[in-house]
Amino acid sequence: MMRPTNTKPAGHDEGGAEGARGKARRSRAGPAPAAELRAPTSLIARASAELASALELDEALRSVASIVVPAAADWYAVHLVTDDGGIEHVAMEHRDPTALDRVRALEERYPPDPDGWYGVARVIRTGRTEMIQDIDDELLASAARGEEHLALLRDLRLSSSVVVPLMARGRVLGAMTFVYGGSGRRYDDQARLFLEDLAGRTALTLDNIRLIAELKGQAAKLARALLRAEEEHREKSALLASTAEGIYGLDRHGRCTFLNAAGARMLLLDPGQALGQNMHQLIHHSRRNGQPYPEEECPIYRAFRQGEQVRVDDDVLWRSDGSWFPASYSSSPLVRDGEVVGAVVAFADQSARRAAEGRSQLLGRILDESLNEIYIFDAESLCFVQVNRGGRENLGYEMDELARMTPVDLKPEFTPERFAALLEPLRAGEREALRFETVHRRQDGSTYPVEVSLQLSHSGERPLFVAVMLDISHRRGAEQERELLIRRLQEANEVKAEFVSTMSHELRTPLNAVIGYTQLLEAGIPDTVPDGASTHVHRIGLSARHLMELIDEILTFSKLEAGREVVAPSPVDLPALIDEVEAVMDPLAAEKGIAFSASAGGLSGPLVTDPKKLRQILLNLTGNAVKFTEQGEVELTAIRHDHKTVFRISDTGIGMSSEEQVKAFEPFWQADRGRTRMVVGTGLGLAISRRFVEILGGELHLSSKPGCGTVFTISLPDLG
Repeated sequence: MMRPTNTKPAGHDEGGAEGARGKARRSRAGPAPAAELRAPTSLIARASAELASALELDEALRSVASIVVPAAADWYAVHLVTDDGGIEHVAMEHRDPTALDRVRALEERYPPDPDGWYGVARVIRTGRTEMIQDIDDELLASAARGEEHLALLRDLRLSSSVVVPLMARGRVLGAMTFVYGGSGRRYDDQARLFLEDLAGRTALTLDNIRLIAELKGQAAKLARALLRAEEEHREKSALLASTAEGIYGLDRHGRCTFLNAAGARMLLLDPGQALGQNMHQLIHHSRRNGQPYPEEECPIYRAFRQGEQVRVDDDVLWRSDGSWFPASYSSSPLVRDGEVVGAVVAFADQSARRAAEGRSQLLGRILDESLNEIYIFDAESLCFVQVNRGGRENLGYEMDELARMTPVDLKPEFTPERFAALLEPLRAGEREALRFETVHRRQDGSTYPVEVSLQLSHSGERPLFVAVMLDISHRRGAEQERELLIRRLQEANEVKAEFVSTMSHELRTPLNAVIGYTQLLEAGIPDTVPDGASTHVHRIGLSARHLMELIDEILTFSKLEAGREVVAPSPVDLPALIDEVEAVMDPLAAEKGIAFSASAGGLSGPLVTDPKKLRQILLNLTGNAVKFTEQGEVELTAIRHDHKTVFRISDTGIGMSSEEQVKAFEPFWQADRGRTRMVVGTGLGLAISRRFVEILGGELHLSSKPGCGTVFTISLPDLG
């Protein structure tokens, strides 16, 4: 079995420890290396030229591949050491493209063993070339990691190999593996020297490429740093230009180094005018009363003279035109390399703030004099910040007492959790304001009702809740009186309905007797009525039935007023109902010499509603149409439209004006007596019809014009 020969890189003696593995034998008889390796000068020259022009790792490795395969190897591979000390396979080439996939599969499944006694890992570990002149089956068996691995190795028909370290600047970068397999060729010492020379040149190129990449990275990093510095400079310049505060810099002598645009506007200066000027003498030379302000007393200069940060809220600065303005300012030392080299001063014109404070004081006096109770409390702690005089006097607390309290202390019906939940829509921005009623507890324990209007204000330095409250004690009393009156009216309605019901029963009993006896007399029972008396008997019957109808209308309206009318839905055969209405109305229309027509419009299927109420609605409206029509016709139609049943009652009667249409559905109202003196009735038919339509979930519309007739339209849903 031929063991690998471990040698020093080219230019060194071949010796080297083999340990227990022993030294390799010289090659057995077999095909000699290619002619190019016997005279390698041309290959080395070509390699030098190719590698010298390579700027990228892939380009360099492709150049090596074009030189090595097939002149110096049937296939070759390159492994590089990674930054974390691992071994990475980066290139592979084979003279037979069909065999390349098998070699790659072998590499992927059996990568170099870091602790192996031969091959890439050992060469990288030792920095020494490893050459196996004659690879026999015994060597393959000893190197294989199992039967499958051995089968893959045998399939490649390996005959000889050289693994050369890639070394540059005393550091192992990786290893190049050169293999004869399939061609039967074998490596010797001359071939090894050539491959070590090639590996050395390749390592130098790879090292240069890495150095160039590092330099490019450093250059890119430097460029990014410069770009960031430029961006920061632009941002700071933009910030200085856009800020509303005036900002200027001072050197250690108090001279201006820069002045931003806002500061220049406030001081009525051109920024260039201030540069190099003593800023105390330029803008801080005098006190408010015009007396000189000694420079040694200037708080601004303490920042760079004593290294202190200074803030002043009430001072004056002078403009270039000789006027002054109230100002606040802060002066901060500017430190470089541990040494104070100047200061940065930020200042603001407080004229607007002073004016706002004056307005705030005026507003405070107005709020304090308000008749309403006004409460202002902190959005976080909920403690009262201000309570106006109206609130203090009604509660009986002083402001110093209220400052230690929250709204929960005044509202007995609220817990802290419930009050927090009440405020949440305002905090979340879901509501702009809240209105609710609650009660307030005075200091003496008594309570009074209030109406609260509450909102969250963000206009100041901190968010505040503002509550305006109205004492509604008097209104609550009026509401209670109104509720009592409503209850009494309801009770009166119930008494009235009961009375009407009782009276209706009492009146219907004798009326039924009158109607019954009239019908008997008209039928000739017990004896035939004389011709002269039959007319009177007929009129008695008509009057009795009319009176019965009036009683029924009054009873129905009374039940509606008392809220006793209920809906009893059931299927209604519309064509049959229309025929029934026509049978009742046709004789009445014929008596007046007018036409009456009714049509169900091809309706099929029942309508689920209250049949008695629908019948009365149609009889009331068609009867009303017949009653107020002297010539022409009355028409009733029914159709399906938009999932509803629509009834239309039209006539050619006297019609109504717009004023009359407004009153048409009022109880006990009838059209102008002058035009309808011959028409009698209670004036309840339309009012009852509209109430019935409403409780059936429908709509009733009226359209009319004087002298042009009237149209009633009823739209009813299916209650099924």
